Amino acid sequence: MLSPFDLPNKSTLLVTDELFSPADFIIHSQFASQAKNPSYKCLIVSMLPDVSRWKAIGAKSNLNIAEKVASGSIAFIDVSPLIRPSRDGTSLSRLHDLFDAVSSNLLRFDSKDSDVILDGISSLQWMGISSLDIIRFYRAIRSLCRKFDSTLFIRHHVVTPAQPDDVFRTLLQLCTYHIDVRPLASGRSGSVSGEITLHLGPSTRATQGPQGNRRWQYRLSDNSAVYFERGMAGGIL
Repeated sequence: MLSPFDLPNKSTLLVTDELFSPADFIIHSQFASQAKNPSYKCLIVSMLPDVSRWKAIGAKSNLNIAEKVASGSIAFIDVSPLIRPSRDGTSLSRLHDLFDAVSSNLLRFDSKDSDVILDGISSLQWMGISSLDIIRFYRAIRSLCRKFDSTLFIRHHVVTPAQPDDVFRTLLQLCTYHIDVRPLASGRSGSVSGEITLHLGPSTRATQGPQGNRRWQYRLSDNSAVYFERGMAGGIL
């Protein structure tokens, strides 16, 4: 799914990033490469209501996102209007509408090969949702995606890498693969933007995808990212 990672479908893929190394390019690369397939179906659950940025991403890859949305092969869910105060005051009930929206869209896809991109689960914490309810929501979405044979792609913004909270620990425990995007310890350079490490998750089967932890460096350009082995900025993959 992600060059050069070549990860299998029907997995739970966790992408973590930090303030100075946002992982937008990984999510956008995944989306653009897959969306070129006419049969591809994708549900994007976004914490940002601005769909125009996705259209701009598609335009750079010669994809007409508006056309795919009209055809029903790509759907967007804006989280903010669904996370409203509940009558009983609990945060769990505030997530019911969001879960129902994800479920109804996957059912409408009528497909056993689709992607669900949950872009920024950490934003739920910033909206005041409790960690326990976010964990319950994540488990429910993961089970739903497994039922529909969908690939679940989650981005989590890490604020304190050395002190993971309960949500982060649960995401790590239940993911198939963990893609960790970090800035260079020495700071960003002209030839290297940061580092990516691919970790195997606890639910990874021995015969599934790449084996062992792998690490690359990357360099961002205006339209894409290039990957290379550490210390080999000239040898692009």
